[in-house]
Formats: sequence, C-alpha cells, structure tokens
Amino acid sequence: RSVEMKVSVGIDDHKFEFDLSKSFLITIPISDQSKPIDAFYLPPPTFEPFKAGSFVGDTRQGGSVNCATVHFSPHGNGTHTECVGHVSKERISIHHIMKQQPSMFPCVVISVHPEELSSSKDKYPPKHLDSDLVSILIFDSSFKGHQ
Repeated sequence: RSVEMKVSVGIDDHKFEFDLSKSFLITIPISDQSKPIDAFYLPPPTFEPFKAGSFVGDTRQGGSVNCATVHFSPHGNGTHTECVGHVSKERISIHHIMKQQPSMFPCVVISVHPEELSSSKDKYPPKHLDSDLVSILIFDSSFKGHQ
C-alpha cells in the first residue's frame, strides 16, 4: 500500500505542489559512526558521554541511557544552511533571518563539489597542498535576480 502526502502551497502568484512521501534527505549527518567531513582542516566532531556525579551517559559504560555531549564546527563537519551572516561583520544567524520572513519562501539548493586547490583562485595558508580539495562555487546567469 502506498501513501501519498501531497501539499500545495501558494507564494505570491506561484503555486507549488509536492508529495512529502517522495521527499529525501539532502543533508550529510554528523555522526561518530561514519567518516567525518573535515573541511578547512577543522577538527572532526567529538562525542563524549555526559557525566554528572556518578551518572555516565553511555550504556556501554554502565549508564542507564545514552546522552552525549557533541562538539563540532558546522562549516567543517556537515551540511548547514547559510545566510549573509557567513560573510558579514555583523553576526546574523539564519534564525534571525527566518523570524523576519514568511515561514515558507522559494529558495535555491546548491550542492558544492570539491576540486583541487590548484584549480582555485583562492589563496590559503602555505600548509595546504595543490592536491587538497576545496569548494569552488560558480554562479551562472540563471541565478541572476535571486537573493
């Protein structure tokens, strides 16, 4: 038996229809079970059992539940949502932007594929090798007018 979860949304003069039962994840999870992403030489994420007194948040260490403290860098260890705060002097978060916008609006999903540093015009500290991978993003004319 197949279940459809169709949604129709109107934004300005445009109508968007999609089937939630056919959705898929586009994120790269942060996990201690897989090879981590390590962009920009940032350290990999760490997962440590939470400890308080005699409580330990790891069933493998005798705890009653699993409760980890996770340390990670969103820009180097996984998929993240970007906004102007990434490149501005002001500390603007995506949360701040979303509070000022309607709850749904059109957007562009961009996947960035790494290329060798030797192909990039970017400059990085000397410890980088020409064979290191970097993200090179080139917008074509189809993105003009999108913000």
